[in-house]
Order: sequence, then C-alpha cells, then structure tokens
Amino acid sequence: MKTPNKKTPDKNAQADTALDKARELAANGQLNAAIAALAAVEKRHRKNPRLQGQLARYYLQAGHAEPAARHGDRALAVAGDKPPVDLLEVRVEAELRLGRPAPAEKLALRGLQIHRNRAALYHLLSSTLGAQNKLVPACRAAECAVNLHPHQSAFQLKLANSLEAIDQNERALRVYKNVIQSPERPANAPLQYGNLLQRLGHNEAARQAYQLALEAMGHKGFIYLNLGALNRRVGDIDAAYECYRKSAILSPGDGGVYYNLGNLERGRLDCTAATRWFRRAIAIRPDDGTFHWNLALVLLLDDQLSQGFAEYEWRWQHSGFPSRRRTFEQPEWDGAPFDGKTLLIHAEQGMGDHFQFLRFIGDIAKRKGETGKIILECHGPLMPLLADFPEADQVIEREVETNDHLPPFDIYMPIVSAPHRLGVRTWDDMPQQHPYLQVPAGSDVELPGLRPEALKIGFVWGGNPDFSDDQARSTKIDFFQPLFDLPGTQFFCLQKGPREPEIAAAPAHVVRANELIETFRDTAAIMQKMDIVITTCTSVAHLAGGLGRPTWVLLHYTSDWRWLQHREDSPWYPSARLFRQPTPGDWDSVFTALGAALSEAAAAHTKG
Repeated sequence: MKTPNKKTPDKNAQADTALDKARELAANGQLNAAIAALAAVEKRHRKNPRLQGQLARYYLQAGHAEPAARHGDRALAVAGDKPPVDLLEVRVEAELRLGRPAPAEKLALRGLQIHRNRAALYHLLSSTLGAQNKLVPACRAAECAVNLHPHQSAFQLKLANSLEAIDQNERALRVYKNVIQSPERPANAPLQYGNLLQRLGHNEAARQAYQLALEAMGHKGFIYLNLGALNRRVGDIDAAYECYRKSAILSPGDGGVYYNLGNLERGRLDCTAATRWFRRAIAIRPDDGTFHWNLALVLLLDDQLSQGFAEYEWRWQHSGFPSRRRTFEQPEWDGAPFDGKTLLIHAEQGMGDHFQFLRFIGDIAKRKGETGKIILECHGPLMPLLADFPEADQVIEREVETNDHLPPFDIYMPIVSAPHRLGVRTWDDMPQQHPYLQVPAGSDVELPGLRPEALKIGFVWGGNPDFSDDQARSTKIDFFQPLFDLPGTQFFCLQKGPREPEIAAAPAHVVRANELIETFRDTAAIMQKMDIVITTCTSVAHLAGGLGRPTWVLLHYTSDWRWLQHREDSPWYPSARLFRQPTPGDWDSVFTALGAALSEAAAAHTKG
C-alpha cells in the first residue's frame, strides 16, 4: 500500500479550498477574480464535477457562454446519471445564449426526465421552443412553470410573452398585469406590457406602463423610442419629437432613433429634415435597406429624382417590401443599348405601379436597336388590357411561384427600375408621350341609363384594405353621398374588390358600372366614356392617368411619394388634378373642394 505524499495536498481538499475562495470572492462582487481562482487549479481537477460546474456558473454569470458550456460539459461527463438540476440549467442557458436552441431543448428535456417538477427547467424549455418558433409548445411549457411556481414573476412574464406570441392577447394582458402588480417584478416587465397595450390600441394604459418602465429601468433610449411611437400614434407630434430627441441623446449610436425621427418629419412634410435624419441613420447602419428605402421615398417626394431612384434600388433589402426579389442566371440590364439581345421587363409590386411605369417602355425600346427584343411580363389581371402593348415584342402573364413560364432572354430588369436604368435626373428626362396606354379595339362596354347631356363621373373610394397605408389613403362612400345629387351630373361606380358591396349605400340612380367590370380592360373601356374619373390613390388613378382621362385624385395628408407635395397637378399625369387633405384625416375639406369643383365642371359642361 502506497503512503500519500505529505508534500502534495489532497486533491479534493485543494479543490474545496479553491471553491471556498471563489465563493467568497463572488459574494464580494469580484466575479472575475472568482473565475481566476478556479481557473488556476482547473486543469488538475478536470473530473471534479463541483469545481467544473461552479466554474461554468461563474462564466455564465459573467456573460461568457462558450467557456460556460465547455466546463458545464466536463461537469456533466463526470456527474453520473442524475446530474444536479442547477448544472443542467446552466448548460441549457449557455446553449441559448450561444444561439443553439435545439441542443438546449434536448438538455432541458433530459433535465425534466430526471427532475420532473422543476419549474425553472420548464421555464428554460419554453425559451428553447420559442427560439425555434415552436410557439404553442413554448406556451405550454411556460404554463407548466407557472403552475409549479405560481408566484415567480419571471415565470409569469415568460407566460405572458408566450401568450402574446400566439395572439392570446387578452389573456396575455391579464398575466402581464399580475406581473406588474408583483413587488418582485422583472424590471423590463412594464416595457413589454406597454408594448402590447400600444399594439392593441390601449394608448393611455400603455403610456402609464412606459412611465413605470422609466422608473424601473431608468431613462433608457429605447423606452423613449416606444413612448415616442405612442405619441405619434395618437397624433401628438410635438411630444413624439421630444421623446425621439431624448432617445437620440441617450442612444446616439442607435440608427433606429434617427429613422423614427425621419419618419416623423416626413409625416410633417418636412423633407429636408427627414432626409437629414435618414442619412444619419444610414451613416450608422449603411447596409440597412429599410433606411435607404425610406430615404428614397422622401427624396422622390421632394422632386430629387436622380438620387431618389438610385436609393429606391435598395427596396429589395427593405424587410417590409411587398415584393420579393426575383433571381435569374442572366445579368440585370444596366441601361446600355441591347441590339441583338432580348430584355425581360418583369412585373413587381402592385397593379398601380405597373401602370405608372409602363410609360418608360417606349424609351427603353429606343435602345434595342434593329434586332433587340422586349418581353414584357404583366400581372394576370392586366393581360386583357396589355396583351398587345405596342412597344413590347411579347407580353406574357406573370406566374407568381415560378419562372418556368419565361421564354428565353439575355438580360432582365424589374419594371420600377426603369427610370434609374434610363438615367432619369429631372422631369425633362421623363417620357413625354401622353397618353401612353390605349384601350384595345373591340373593348366597348354598354352602360345602362347613360345620359348624354350629363357630366359623367366614374368614382372609386378605396383601395385594397390589406395595403399597409390603406386606412389613411382610402375614404368612405359616405363622403360621396352629398355629391350624387349635384345638378347636371351622373355617377358611375368603378369600385372593385373587398369594398365593392359598400355601393349598396348609394342611391339607385348611381350607375353600378362595377357589375359590368371583369378585367381592367373593362374598367379602361368605361373610363373612355367618362368626363372625369375621381379616385383615391389606387391603381385606378394610374390607369386613368395613363389613358389620359381627366383624373381627380383624392389624397390624404401624407400621400404617396409619386404625388409629390403642395401641388394640385401631377408631372406624371398631365390630365390629373389633385385634392389634398390640408391636415391629417381631414376628408371633409377635400370633399368640400371636390363638390365646388364638380359644380363648376357640371355648369361648364351644360353650357358647352
């Protein structure tokens, strides 16, 4: 039997000494020193689960997930079949922080097989599932944690988060409220509660929650950012600006702050200030497509065409852009002459965008030489109208899910990229052909009850409700009601889509021309019989403008970039007349001006 070397301390005793020293240091707030004390002897104690586990815990507390995971694995390897529950929790947390939710889930499930009623493991399991977008199981796991430990506010907060993620918002609000009322609530709970309240339109309650967040977390830039968004939502622009200004002071490196300031100034129609803020945001995050795209909208709104269309090319990197980028093996057209090549001009965005940018096809055709060709791809509903578009060699219908329908081509271009590729810098560079759309031969639509002596008015009051800004841009048929009886007028409903049934509210003498419309070809044919087309900012405005019909466009205060600002005419459509809200939401003034103009037009029509 060997006699222990008295000069070599017992390994367990050495480990215990190091652990005691580390605990003392950690208790005094010297976490790095505690880590150093254990790290100094760690190599001699690779198989000591207590020392390796404690080192993992300290590393995790210090925010170092990788070494926490490494030492946690060493502890687990020698801990036996039933490792301590807190060690398992450390390993799950480390995997989560490393962005590895799937292994974290496996570890959490392993822990729950051993420690079946451990609320903290259910709490962590919920986080692992949520990170993998397994939202319903994540919610169930969060509920288990709360059922096992109903007074733990951190568990309740996780449940509230999980309920919100699956749109059980009313229940989420109740749970958030319980958390808020707890004296041990997490500091960020009021902020999360406020965000949900704001999203649901409970504005005053949201404001109170944000005030609690400021008290709990201190004056943080991101809280003022959310409070600013709330103020902007309720129309208190000055208060919103003040919140954003405070956020910029507290978080000067946050590009999102300047982005919000830019949007606010755009809402106030101050393009100079908006441009300044967007450029500052881009300076911080130069590759952020959303920042660039919003800068494009302001530049175009401000008549800065060259810079605006250049920035508009960032639209594909904008997270909220309504079209996805199409990819092809062929190169994108750079605007150079393409004699001997076939150019595909493909559809993107909505019908109105397509109508608007078709004006450029003629100028593009001038660059194809004698043997170049243009293939024009259109949205399906536009095909009956555009099948014989004169400047295109071939017109094809877009198939949304595939490119298999495309004939051979050499180069391509998204249609809205046309002005940038053509080098449009000023309005003088724009195509001067008006009208540039035509109604195909044989497209006549017989209108019932047509009164030749009357001023014939086609009207549309709203666009697609799914459009993000539709609530602002669309009006209601109720606003038209006083106009229907103007002397010398006859109204024809051109409204299609989800809002079409609203025409039932109109008097019987309003002609339901919408019932005769199957395609845009029919709409265009009816427009040719109208003296005036009145519409909000919809595809109908661009179709009527492209056809050269007298088009009266009803615009909300912060209207789309293509209508510019402070103008009653449109360089896009010489036949257009614009009626703008003088203040946000003021449709009454718009329709008062519209009624006066219609009365004048009807009188002139009668005399003529």
